[in-house]
Amino acid sequence: PLSQLGDFGIGLGLYFSSLRAVAFITLIAGCINLPNILYFASEEYSKSQPGVNFLLKGSAICTEQVWVPCPTCTLDEFDQARSRIAGATTVTPDGELQTLVFALKNACDGATFQVGIVNMASLGFIMLAIAALSLYQRKKQITFDEQEQTAQDYSIEIWNPPEDATEPEEWKEFFESRFGGHLTCCTVTIDNDLLVKALAERREVLSDIEEKLKEGATINTLSLSELGAKIEHGRQFFGRFKSRISPGIPELVGRLSVLNARIQGLAQQDYRATRVFCTFETEGSQRQVLTKMTVGSMAATRNNTHKINPNLLFRGELVLLVREAEEPSTVRWLDLDEKWSTKAKQIFVTTLISFGCIVGVTYIVFLCRRKSAAYAAVAISISNALFPTIAKILTSFEAHASETGTQSSLYVKIAIFRWVVTAIVITIITPFTSTITNGQEHLLQSIYIIFFADLVTTNVAQLADPGGNFKRHFLAPRAGTQERMNLLMGGTEYTIAERYTNMTKTLFLTFYYCAVYPSAFFLCSLTLFINFYVDKFSLMRTWKQAPMLGPYIAKFSRAYFMTTAIAALAVVSSYLFSGFPFDNLCAENVSHSAYYGTWKVTDGEGQDSTAVIEPIVRSYHFCNQFLGPGSNFAFPALPDAQPPGSSWMTDEQEQLTGIYGWVSVGVLGLVGLSFLYRVFRSIQDVFSASYEADGDVQGQSFSEVE
Repeated sequence: PLSQLGDFGIGLGLYFSSLRAVAFITLIAGCINLPNILYFASEEYSKSQPGVNFLLKGSAICTEQVWVPCPTCTLDEFDQARSRIAGATTVTPDGELQTLVFALKNACDGATFQVGIVNMASLGFIMLAIAALSLYQRKKQITFDEQEQTAQDYSIEIWNPPEDATEPEEWKEFFESRFGGHLTCCTVTIDNDLLVKALAERREVLSDIEEKLKEGATINTLSLSELGAKIEHGRQFFGRFKSRISPGIPELVGRLSVLNARIQGLAQQDYRATRVFCTFETEGSQRQVLTKMTVGSMAATRNNTHKINPNLLFRGELVLLVREAEEPSTVRWLDLDEKWSTKAKQIFVTTLISFGCIVGVTYIVFLCRRKSAAYAAVAISISNALFPTIAKILTSFEAHASETGTQSSLYVKIAIFRWVVTAIVITIITPFTSTITNGQEHLLQSIYIIFFADLVTTNVAQLADPGGNFKRHFLAPRAGTQERMNLLMGGTEYTIAERYTNMTKTLFLTFYYCAVYPSAFFLCSLTLFINFYVDKFSLMRTWKQAPMLGPYIAKFSRAYFMTTAIAALAVVSSYLFSGFPFDNLCAENVSHSAYYGTWKVTDGEGQDSTAVIEPIVRSYHFCNQFLGPGSNFAFPALPDAQPPGSSWMTDEQEQLTGIYGWVSVGVLGLVGLSFLYRVFRSIQDVFSASYEADGDVQGQSFSEVE
């Protein structure tokens, strides 16, 4: 049950509670949008949308299109949508040939005041629901924390110990003499990462040697050296060539000798203390220490002794930077002594490479889109599935003190990639006039295919788990040692960052296009519900146990990515409503008699059709209806942004966009203020920090925790 998922870590429990809650939120938002869905599917909007896919009915797809006179239109103006401009040849009274130019107009009114108000109502509900979700998550965090007592509930971490304070007894005496509690465990980390890495590599080399030896063979330096020499002496050409690709026993023995010598040298060095982890016997003792010794990081850096009780100065002179420790399984012990400047350089380089991947995939999607919208959707789905692996490789080159930092960095990379590639890129590469057109080559069909791929393909691949099954059923039975077999049977690795980005990607795609595809709320809800149960199944059956992360990723997701998605809903919806009817045509106050009648017209792609022009039909001219980034950019998207002499909005549309434009400014302002508040709190923690406990003391001693 959901109430027990916190046993796998508070962060994972909050992920599942968020996933289920957001699924319900989008389901209710879909119900709020039912009037819009029914309107778009009605006779009034587009004659019940004949020929439209069932799951796209109720979207803003317009099937009612008519040819209208456009005497000044040119092929260059419709270069990306040549099917929307056509010509017919006729003879003038003077006997000269004349080409009459026609343009395709969308005869659908999707920007009515009622449609906009319903969309704004869903926006308001979602804002309130996300705020309520924050309170709900706070309660769940406390519940999960109180249900499962772990080492984190009893431990503190000292970030700035003196370099020579490497003796646990000194720390034990310091805390017990000042707070009276019993210090059960004390771990002093030192900057011996080179030694630890050498020991880890030596263990891997020994494991590889054991796999290659016969069972029961003796492993010691002399016997291994003798065996290695014997094998190397008997090698032929093929054996020597193979050893360069896959090291054999002689190469492994040589590497083992080098590592033994290196370890002996590194073990003789003196190392400085970098962090200290202290675990108390009672939860109350930990909270007492944190309450009295928590100070701002600036006070600890400058050693402002007046900021703390003189009795709590370490060695009578040092202000300690004390924080609640993370779970032991999340600490990255080899990265604790890495310099801040080095970390910043690493993150800068890996982030730059991530943006390079976005540019590369964007170009690939663009090429696929020129062939077919289905190809582009498949390319997007494949890139969304593959990029997390690339992001994990990039993040592995970064130094982070804990898995929380690693997961946060991974989250940002994957989320930005998926948001841009899934929602934004498809908009950029699709012609503006294809926004509400029916057909596989147009925008809403592409969005539907992406939803379908997320709903079916991703979940089927996760349930099938081909990589994990291959390891468990093929490689594991053939492993050379029990240890290797256990590793292969361990399950498929997963990251909570990737799971969160999978949820926010679907949410962002829904919010981005909900103005023209309100049914997306129901598709999003269905996708998230399926993800909830598929992820629960994977957690229990196929996933490898991961570090027990805390609540930071859940807070990070709500505070920055969900709020950004809400801002995108408001801003993009205002631009979409301003863009109706998405045909780049503006009416003139004249009607050209030369166009009256029935004409056989040939469009820019060579297709023939019929145009019927009644005497009351006005002529049109090309006008750029896209108020987004570009030559016609305006923010907010208000009716006043229409160029003089080129008005395309109806009276209701002008009323709607006049309201929605300022609503988008207000929502953007609220999101910006929430960001500034969090920046302010972060700065405040630098100068003056305080400790606030989550939940009540459970009364269980550390020695009793299982």
